[in-house]
Amino acid sequence: MKKKLLIVCLFSILVASSCSEKEETGTMDSSKIDDVKTKNIKIENWKEAALLPNAEGFDKSIGVSGAFAGFINDKLVVAGGANFPYKPVLEGGSKEFYSDIFVFDVMEDNTLKHVGSGQLPKKLATGGTVSFADDVLYFVGGENAEGDSSSVYSIKLNGDTPIVEEVFTLPFTFAAGAAMLDDNDLYIVGGRQNKKSSNATFKIDLNTKNVTQLEPLPGEARVQMPYAITDDKIYIFTGLGALTLTDNYVYDITSNLWSKLADTTINNKSYTLGGAAAVAIDDDYILILGGVNKEVFDDAVTQLSSLKDEALQSFKNDYFNRTPEEFNFSKEEVVYDIKNNKWYSIGTTPFYGNAGPFPVLLGDDDTIWRVSGEIKAAIRTPDIQVGTIIKN
Repeated sequence: MKKKLLIVCLFSILVASSCSEKEETGTMDSSKIDDVKTKNIKIENWKEAALLPNAEGFDKSIGVSGAFAGFINDKLVVAGGANFPYKPVLEGGSKEFYSDIFVFDVMEDNTLKHVGSGQLPKKLATGGTVSFADDVLYFVGGENAEGDSSSVYSIKLNGDTPIVEEVFTLPFTFAAGAAMLDDNDLYIVGGRQNKKSSNATFKIDLNTKNVTQLEPLPGEARVQMPYAITDDKIYIFTGLGALTLTDNYVYDITSNLWSKLADTTINNKSYTLGGAAAVAIDDDYILILGGVNKEVFDDAVTQLSSLKDEALQSFKNDYFNRTPEEFNFSKEEVVYDIKNNKWYSIGTTPFYGNAGPFPVLLGDDDTIWRVSGEIKAAIRTPDIQVGTIIKN
């Protein structure tokens, strides 16, 4: 148990994002992308839509990981997050959390215009965002320097001004897991619950505030797993456990049953999606972007948990001085084919891969949005990027 808890906290050192908990992978070979799937769905016209604005009290934006984000009607709302603004980790730099809320108009050319700002009641990152109808977002849990949160906030807009209200307190703290909404029911799966990596699953009726514990997620407890909900089913993909994971599961809301899906493999290579983000394109396909590189991450966990003294410091010096290319966060556009229970890569993004976690959103007119995030350990990007999904 001590080893597991050690590895849980090593994750904040590895990608400098949040505290958490080995299997195997490879980098996808885009030259062997399945031709049929490439014709069915692809993403085109990726571009930078905007830079995340400066946090309050700072004169430069360096981006964040673990932001909350979603659309309220046709406006993009981004809030919270964390980064290392003062000095590098190797020099003792500490993580800063944020409470800023930014509101953007989506312009006709899919660029963003910053039109409003606000503040959360407290600094938070690495929680969950769920959308209720078209005009309300819920921010669920999260973490800050004082620990994990149990708060659920509703976010509405009065014009371009965010209106924040605490609507519920979870019976446990929650961060780095899955939070999804189905009708009036909030589902929470895994992540860090009461400061421990968990596979517990809960349903919270937001009307009655009744909390029901459901069948737990099978397999190893995990954090930082991409997830999606569509057609009354919850999909949980890989994540970070004792090391990176490759197993996947689906929960049927109607029957209260979990089923195992095909492990994530691309071109017959085991592949992790830990630290990635997912969004259901429709009832047939789920898109996953980003994620750590399995070999790099697993090696770092092993080294950081076994080396001591000068050898440990030498490894840290090497690790935190690596380039984004050496961290090799995934640039692949990964698609899970729901009906056929298969995995595909349909291409690569023209930007650095992200991890950490970061939001990926489906917007109007089949646009896909990628909001800030980490590009290597302790380094974020302020970029908000947009592409267009093309379905044939």
